[in-house]
Amino acid sequence: ATLPSHPKGELLLGLADGYGRLGDEEKAREFYGKVLKELPGTAYAKKAGNWMETKAAQTACLGCHTAK
Repeated sequence: ATLPSHPKGELLLGLADGYGRLGDEEKAREFYGKVLKELPGTAYAKKAGNWMETKAAQTACLGCHTAK
């Protein structure tokens, strides 16, 4: 609950994406839902919303170490 948005978003999206790729849609939905609830209006919420609509795997990392 005390993590800033960047590490929290990376962690929650990573967990959600991992569960989704393992075929555990219920757990993936749980973590994508947390992203939507706890990080509204962020790029993380946009990715979570996209998964909720399409169920397509999302690239979890949105951080500073990704290719520009």
